[in-house]
Amino acid sequence: MPAIRQGFTGVVLAGGASRRMGRDKAELRVEGITMLEHMRSLLHHAGASRVVVLGRDDVENAVPDARPFQGPAIAIQDYLAMQPVGSRHLIVPVDMPGLTVELLSKLTCQTGWAQFRRFQMPFLAVADGKPPSKCARVGELLSKKRAKSISSDKRHSVSFSNINEPADFDAFVGLKHMRVS
Repeated sequence: MPAIRQGFTGVVLAGGASRRMGRDKAELRVEGITMLEHMRSLLHHAGASRVVVLGRDDVENAVPDARPFQGPAIAIQDYLAMQPVGSRHLIVPVDMPGLTVELLSKLTCQTGWAQFRRFQMPFLAVADGKPPSKCARVGELLSKKRAKSISSDKRHSVSFSNINEPADFDAFVGLKHMRVS
């Protein structure tokens, strides 16, 4: 019997300064759409009842950082502290365009905090109504919340690649082009 997917909110992390890229990663275009639009679409296709963009105040369904410039772990904890107890949130970075609905669905079928083995992002979080802890790093937060580590097929390892620099973006676009051809 297939696992039952419960409701969840998709959360796109898009608040970074993109210093290494030299421009806003959320606005980079892949196959005619921005990476932000791509991640929103991916979350909707994975079954998100709604999608919010964390760390911005200039886009639709934006949730600005409560404490700017503190990093993603702090932003996630502050966001979750404002959510209803028991609500589920699929957290994805804007700069991981290789993710697929298939991979995200493996997370959405989990009942509690979950991540892929060897990768901190994406992950499923469950709001617990507690004040934000002082976890400065995402890995520390996942460990504290005892996130279940689920396996992913090795063929998906490229799906977990972040685009941080222009060379990363060029390599991703080149791989995407090779797959389409």
